[in-house]
Amino acid sequence: MALLKVKNFLSFMISFIVIFTNYEKQVSAAPNHHRGPLKRGSVNKPLFEMERNPDGSISGSFAMAESMNFPGMSSSFSQANSFRIGPDGASFSNAGSSSMDAGIGPFKSGFSQSNAMATSGGRGGFSNSMANAVASSVSNPLFQSSFSNANANANSFSNNIFR
Repeated sequence: MALLKVKNFLSFMISFIVIFTNYEKQVSAAPNHHRGPLKRGSVNKPLFEMERNPDGSISGSFAMAESMNFPGMSSSFSQANSFRIGPDGASFSNAGSSSMDAGIGPFKSGFSQSNAMATSGGRGGFSNSMANAVASSVSNPLFQSSFSNANANANSFSNNIFR
């Protein structure tokens, strides 16, 4: 019985690799795929902005999103970052997520993940917080399995000497 499960899993993985490899060949053969000038706010293109603020600080942001859909599989990815650096200190933030769903016949699998982080520091001290969550599932005619995990933490340090 265990040997049959291993055989089915390996068969699924080989099919997945073959499908993904064929898709990558089609994408790389397509003219100007993900090439060309960046257009502000356009879909599937990275966006980066940076500016100097009146108080002398510099702030900026970066964002991008990508998705793929083809027979048997869909996936998405997004990422956003921002920062501010100035005379009073600096702050940084980051958020991202990704997901994938695949299915060939009765064999299905899914995965999703997201995270966020924020950090700031200056003369008054330092703070940091972050959160992460992940979930996955697999199902086929022989078994079903799922997993999920989430965690978060926060740190803070205050400094009265340099205020």
